[in-house]
Amino acid sequence: MTRSGSGLLGSKIHRPQDILNLARETRDRCINIRNDILLSSKPKVIIEYFDTLSDHLCSILDVCEFLRNIHPKEDYVELANYSSVNLMEYMNTLNTDIELYKKLVQAIDNPEFQALPAETKQVAMVFKRDFEASGINLTYGTGRKFVSILTEIDSLGNTFQRNSASFDAKKIKFEDESWLNSVSKDMQTQFKSIQDRMRLGRKELPVVDSVVNSLLHYCEDQNIRKRIYGTAYSASSETLDVLDNLLIKRQELAELTGHKTYADATLRDKFFKKPDQLKSFLYEIASIVRPLADKEFNILRQLNGGKTVYHSDNAYLMNKFSLQNPVDATELNEVLSLSYCMDTLSNMFTKLYQVKLQWCDMERNESWHPSVKKVKVIHETEGLLGFIYIDFFQRRGKHNTPAHFVIRCGKEKGSHKYKENCVWNEPGLSKQLPVVVLSFNFHGESYNDYHCSLNDIEALFHEFGHAMHSMLSKTVFQNTSGTRCQMDFAEVPSTLNEFFATDERKYSNSAFDNIEKLVQIHHSILDLEYHRDWKQLRTNLVGSSQHPTSILYHKLLKEVTPFEPIESSDPQYKITHLFNYGCTYYSYLLCEGLSMTIWRKYFQRNPLDSNQGKRWREMVLSFGGSKDAYEMLREYLNEDPYDAMRNSWHDMVKEKSS
Repeated sequence: MTRSGSGLLGSKIHRPQDILNLARETRDRCINIRNDILLSSKPKVIIEYFDTLSDHLCSILDVCEFLRNIHPKEDYVELANYSSVNLMEYMNTLNTDIELYKKLVQAIDNPEFQALPAETKQVAMVFKRDFEASGINLTYGTGRKFVSILTEIDSLGNTFQRNSASFDAKKIKFEDESWLNSVSKDMQTQFKSIQDRMRLGRKELPVVDSVVNSLLHYCEDQNIRKRIYGTAYSASSETLDVLDNLLIKRQELAELTGHKTYADATLRDKFFKKPDQLKSFLYEIASIVRPLADKEFNILRQLNGGKTVYHSDNAYLMNKFSLQNPVDATELNEVLSLSYCMDTLSNMFTKLYQVKLQWCDMERNESWHPSVKKVKVIHETEGLLGFIYIDFFQRRGKHNTPAHFVIRCGKEKGSHKYKENCVWNEPGLSKQLPVVVLSFNFHGESYNDYHCSLNDIEALFHEFGHAMHSMLSKTVFQNTSGTRCQMDFAEVPSTLNEFFATDERKYSNSAFDNIEKLVQIHHSILDLEYHRDWKQLRTNLVGSSQHPTSILYHKLLKEVTPFEPIESSDPQYKITHLFNYGCTYYSYLLCEGLSMTIWRKYFQRNPLDSNQGKRWREMVLSFGGSKDAYEMLREYLNEDPYDAMRNSWHDMVKEKSS
């Protein structure tokens, strides 16, 4: 039996075995909910049960996801992995359950459906799209092919990620030892140590992350940088074929489900509904920022003695500029302690949203590490909104980038018999309060002694933007709560929150912002073009000694950025987002453009305007994912979001050019 009371994160987890017990209880409960869905006839009840089914599964799956990435004890991690795999298999059976799908369609086709609230109808359509994305409408034979292709895609994707994680095993060979003169004495000592450890001569270097990054940042010889880049970022035909086959299989999957391309299938429910619309946006933003990027590029060319600047020179020349133009952050580090930054966030949220962050104690089994903190989020009239656990500091085995883990979504509980799920013990409450974990990797141990770098502050404000999206959402259903929204909109609230940490009167942005922006646009266009009928596009690229995926990479690099490509390289095999964010890499750029637009229009003049904070919450944050992001922002901005973004980019360029 699983004990009640405040265990890990306030759940019923007091020991590792409880994970297995709760996973088993959840699955049994979900079987009962499924049966009741099939016995129901009222659209409202059917849709509520669907969301409850989803909530019960997510309540344990989300906890397992957190445990797998954050918990320091291996037994918790292992049992979370095991439970997650089993529950995902069960969830996949639900996603292909034809009886459930027919019941949902029956509810949507019922005349009573049209009279239901907009959020209820939106939730129903989200579930319907999820079913159809899983091939529910396919015939038996086609359905088996669908599952087979999905399995292949998953396998190819995992292989692609493994290949991306490290350089292909290889060595760089030099004609003599004179190459050592292009690096500092300290680096020569470092490289000699590596050579001795790996039993290599002074004319050889292994292609490993530490060696490649050091040479590209600090090697003074351009030819050596080109050789390093060309060798390190070249991949075998087998490695490149993994990406090629992944793109082909995605195209086949799209065609199987009635879509022209994988891009069409992916974008149909995103901010940009069609590939051509997204392509126009990306090229237009590129044309807007290109003049500023060219000015920045001229600085790099001058630093390079007027010679051609290759993609391999980027890191070295930018590093050279920063060494010649150091930023004194001494004063900043003395003032911005971690406690000061947290107080600033709380005060900011009080002014904008009338909420405060209040530190609170934890029960004995509630935390997973002594340094973890917990805050209540309290609204001045609405009361307690939810809980945020904060894991500030790095440690071995912990997720290595800042992250926002949704542990439990906020929602109305309803009055049905399944309103209390297996993981939590909160009878008597009409609402399920959100619980999130914010994870950072600050280089310290003590909250009271730690002082934040600029990167720390940016990460802190960004992740708290996600957290407040979860806390300030006021949806009836968990499936549309907070950050459970359109993927290409989810980063807008968090990116907007970063603007509140930036005092433009004192701190300037990177000297090469616009070059970096063009590289980001290049990756976004590459991601889009890879997923627009790749089978057809690749036939036009085959015939060269280069791999077709490499030809397109270099062609677009020359077209979009000022850099000359290293034609012998294949950098695309290192872009992991091509699998994780297939055809949605543009989301970062979109969210940055939208948040910049919102900041400039409503907050820049008076960042802590409570009226604007209230309007942002009521018109955007409160809806979570229950409204189409494009339509929601059109109402909020009082103009077309594309036009608003375009104007913001133009204004930004004018200001930086003046």
